[in-house]
Order: sequence, then structure tokens, then C-alpha cells
Amino acid sequence: MSIFLFGCSDICGAVDAPGVEWPDPSKSAMISGVFRDSMIVLRATSRDAGAIDGLVWRGKQFINSEDHGRELQAAAAFSNRHRECFNPTEAGSAKDGLGGSSTSRLLSLKVEPHRLTTATQLAFWLDPSDPKHCADSSAPKEGPLSHDVYRKVVTIGVLGHENLIEFRSSFEIGDSRILGGFEAPTGYMPAEFSSFWIFDPRDQKLEPESGDIAYQPKPIILSTTDKKYALGVYAPPGQGAQIGYGAQRFTGPKMASPTLKWNVFFIQNKVDPGPHDFTSYVIIGSLDDVSETLKTLTASASGSQ
Repeated sequence: MSIFLFGCSDICGAVDAPGVEWPDPSKSAMISGVFRDSMIVLRATSRDAGAIDGLVWRGKQFINSEDHGRELQAAAAFSNRHRECFNPTEAGSAKDGLGGSSTSRLLSLKVEPHRLTTATQLAFWLDPSDPKHCADSSAPKEGPLSHDVYRKVVTIGVLGHENLIEFRSSFEIGDSRILGGFEAPTGYMPAEFSSFWIFDPRDQKLEPESGDIAYQPKPIILSTTDKKYALGVYAPPGQGAQIGYGAQRFTGPKMASPTLKWNVFFIQNKVDPGPHDFTSYVIIGSLDDVSETLKTLTASASGSQ
């Protein structure tokens, strides 16, 4: 079982924009809520520029945050080639690796009861100014920090559900782009969450998926094999984008630290300048808890259309 350890470790040396005040000397911020007999505790840190690197319920850690490409965070991808060279990422860039600071820049942070608000200038996952990795002429030439700013408001306990975490995401884009997609959010989880499920809103049923989940329109859940711990993700329809859900296993023998990835992806073939706003929900609990909450959410969405 994962242990609930939220210490300073190597995050204390990270640097943020002037004026950002952290509520804890370790440069971390936590919000919490109560579900069943336990706290849901969510943590953001300076190490990851305000991205969420800890989510704990009943002593179980739901997030793998080994490097800056994991966490529970936001990212975007544009163009049709070399997407990792046009891939602004909240927690940081590939070169940040296992280190204690991020290329992304935290601009602001606010902590309220049950709510976390941040603004982050996103780093490119791969530096587009590096010709070794990014020779695509359609990729931007600046780097490693993009001009894109990601703003999020994360609230624990909404819509009458104590186990529901709301993500309100806004991507500030300065120019026109093509083939755009926004992960809002994506999450990386410990390998023990190895059971994948697809929830069908039409018949309100849950189906197991033995392989990876390619992008498809139905909400998904990842759970432990004993079904005691699960995380689901759902985005209401009608947000000006095609919504897809996917999940992948990175657990092969060559993986030094196995992990599982899921995301909800908002796809737009043409991306205009300005803010791009999306709302999605992360659901915590047992598999039964998450499934029951999804039933309520999807039934409400269907009734409102």
C-alpha cells in the first residue's frame, strides 16, 4: 500500500514568479474534503509549478509524480507532426526530469477551503528551439518556456458529491493554431491501479477493458484489482470541442518506474487565439462509489440536453 508522505524532500529549492506566496514553508499547498470515513487530500507544489502531485484517500496515493511529465496536470498539443515539440505542459519539461524545480513558471496561487486556484506559464515538453529534437518547421521557435498560460480552479466536493473534484481549466492561447488538443486534465497513477473500465452513459453499465483504452467518447475508471480504490474522469458534453477519453499502461519491463496514464482530451481542429475553457470532474472512492457517482452525473447531463 502506498504511504501518505507529503514532505519537503527535493521540492524546497524550486523557484516561482515573484509574489507567489506558499502557505507552507516547504512550498506546498493542500486542500481537503471528507468522503466516507477519510479525508481526500490534494497537494500542489513548487517543484511542479503548481501542478497536483499528490492525491490521497484512505491512506492510498493516487498519483505518480516521479518526474515532471507525470502528476495530475494539464497539457496541450498542436500541429500534426512532432507534437511533443509543440506540447505546453503544466508541471514542466522533459529536461526537468527527477529534479526539484520546473521550467514552467507559477504565476499565482490561492488556497481556500476545499479550493485551489493557480496560473502557470507552461513549458514546452521538448524545447522547440532545439534542432536535435524539433526540426518541424511548423513548431514554434521560442523555448523552452511557451507564451501559453494555464489557469485552473480545483474544488473538492461539488454538485452534492463529496468525492467529486471539479477542474475548471482555461488555456490562454496567443495565436491561431491547427489540430489542437487540450488534456484537461491528465493523470499518472501508481501501477497498482491496473484495472481499466469504460462506463457507458446510455445503459449506465461498467465494462472491464483488458488492454489500453484508445480515444473514445465514454468516461473511464482506473481501479486497484480489489476494487477498493478507484479514480474516474468525466467531462460534460457541449463544451465546444470533441471530447475523448483514453488510458495507457506504461508497465513494461523496461520501465524503471511503471505508471498508468489517463486523460480527458478536448479536440479542436482549429484553435483561435484567446481563452479556451473546459470543465471536467475527477471522482475518488471505491469502484462502486465512482460508478454510482458517474451514473448520477451522466443522468443529469442527459436530462439537461
